[in-house]
Amino acid sequence: SKPSDSKPSDSKPSDSKPSDSKPSDSKPSDSKPPAANSPTPAQNPIPINVAPAQTNTATNPPPLIVKPIPSLGVPQPAKPLPKPLTVVQRRYAQAAWNYFSANSQPTTGLVSDRSDVKGSTLWGLGDYLTALNAAWAMDIISPKEFDQRIRQLLGALAQIPLYAGELPSRGYDPRTLQPVDYGGNPVPEGTGWSSLDVGRLLTALYNLKADHPEYTEVVDQIALDWSYLRVVREGILSSANVTKDKSGRLVPRINPETRLGYEEYAARGFQLWGFNVDKSAVGGEYKTTSVEGVEVPMERLRKDTKSKVNQYTVSNPFLLYALEFGLDPKMRSLFTAVYQAQAQRYRNTETLTASATTLIERQPYTVHSSIIGQNQPWVALDDDGKLLPEGRLVSSAVAFAYYALLPKDSYTQELIQATTDLYNPLLGFYEGFYEKTGKTALGSTSSTNSMILQSLLYTATKQQPLLRPNTDMKSPWWQAVSDGNSGRGLPNTSTQKTKFVTNGTEHYWITVKDGMN
Repeated sequence: SKPSDSKPSDSKPSDSKPSDSKPSDSKPSDSKPPAANSPTPAQNPIPINVAPAQTNTATNPPPLIVKPIPSLGVPQPAKPLPKPLTVVQRRYAQAAWNYFSANSQPTTGLVSDRSDVKGSTLWGLGDYLTALNAAWAMDIISPKEFDQRIRQLLGALAQIPLYAGELPSRGYDPRTLQPVDYGGNPVPEGTGWSSLDVGRLLTALYNLKADHPEYTEVVDQIALDWSYLRVVREGILSSANVTKDKSGRLVPRINPETRLGYEEYAARGFQLWGFNVDKSAVGGEYKTTSVEGVEVPMERLRKDTKSKVNQYTVSNPFLLYALEFGLDPKMRSLFTAVYQAQAQRYRNTETLTASATTLIERQPYTVHSSIIGQNQPWVALDDDGKLLPEGRLVSSAVAFAYYALLPKDSYTQELIQATTDLYNPLLGFYEGFYEKTGKTALGSTSSTNSMILQSLLYTATKQQPLLRPNTDMKSPWWQAVSDGNSGRGLPNTSTQKTKFVTNGTEHYWITVKDGMN
């Protein structure tokens, strides 16, 4: 899951989530999920798609039908995997994919970020794209289904309204493609844009072009519709938030991104498309603090901003980076510290630890189970920075990802054994379980199920970075960059600012500065 930005006070998922009543009215919030082989219980809180009612209301808007892009030929099957899935791994992959099947909006092709709210962010759509590719590569879905879903999703991305005519807004109603806040509430004027979300989607779109070049022209045209004049400034990624001034007018405020791990991940995505974002890419110096005897990164030391928004350290972005881009030397040092602190906590306290941002179906809806947050180790925080003493979770996705990356480590083996049963075979994996009680945290998300699919694919490809180079430098994107004078803030030179390298047995992406090969 990605970090949430500051959001309006009315953006709790109260208008559209199924549990408007108190959790106790409809379900025990932390009840044990059904066994993996059991049928879906009647009281299961995760909704499945149902036909929309005939009467349109605020929570049941008129459906929009998105026409898929034209067919680009016969869909091709995936190549055989270097290390085929076991029967058990295939069961996990099918369950994770079923989240996307259950939460797809058939009229638009979008998928909700979470099962309890009708809302899709660009980050979540990046999750969906990578999940689609992983499911195709592992033969969980047919080439025909992959192609149908991709063509409809690209059709939707080509027509979503852009905030201020620049970039996609932070969230959309998957039924109408209209902007919403993080609680699924309509916001016609939009809510600004997130460079983290844009970077996530750019990475997923690049991966789509690399693995399926037949979609290149459509993908490039989508990216060329956007303006990058304000999202990339002086080598730094910035995001736009919408606030009200004293007159009640809605005004955007654009500030550099500072969220540890997420900024570095998103920067790689922009570099793939030729943007110079050196100051946001992994590198430089990081402030650390000792946690369980390990120097854990807290924030990047920087002079370009005094912003300290949402400063906490969680595993999610480091794992996503490792799975997709591999671990370059600097990122490896950060990744190792983040992991070792959690493993050492388990050795010291016997408390299973898989720190992450997770989304649950009860207040406060978002939980950041940090390694370090507000200068305190092992605290759980909500989006407003409030401490949640009983809130820490062990993340299912984090357990799968650490095990995929470090399969011989005794602690990752403990983690995976504790989380592999946390799924419903029809609706996907749950977010995890509570550290103190062991009870399951009900709630399912695109980020969790996408990372589980990517982790299984990473294992099946013998631990190779999932993102591979796309060498087509004559595509519409690069032609537009070469032409110059776009008025859209495209890169200055038609070269990628990151490249894939091999160092002995290690493979990873590194930053390439102008003038370097």
